Amino acid sequence: MSTDGLPMHVIAIRGDKVVGFGALKLREMKICEDREHWLGSLYVPPEQRGRGIASGLIEEIVRRGRERGVTFLSLQTERLDGGLYSKIGWTSLEKVHYKGLEVLVMERFLRLGDR
Repeated sequence: MSTDGLPMHVIAIRGDKVVGFGALKLREMKICEDREHWLGSLYVPPEQRGRGIASGLIEEIVRRGRERGVTFLSLQTERLDGGLYSKIGWTSLEKVHYKGLEVLVMERFLRLGDR
């Protein structure tokens, strides 16, 4: 894992247990070559969901992206309604077929004063 280069992984730990993780990545989808920076690999185990862990990981990845001068972050999700991402300000761009799945591509603009 890297603390200054990409990909960069962020891990949530509660006590002595990993309760979630995510990553700031480069060029995750070959069919979206124009999109450089991606939030990806976000996962929180089912028994840990509903506690704000995913939102916290997303915001930490956004913060780290902003620190590195990232202007836009993209992501792909199998939740075609955008799920949590829609609720916290991500914008839906398009539904695409990728690696045998229909996924929604979303983005978030990272303004310097954006939270």
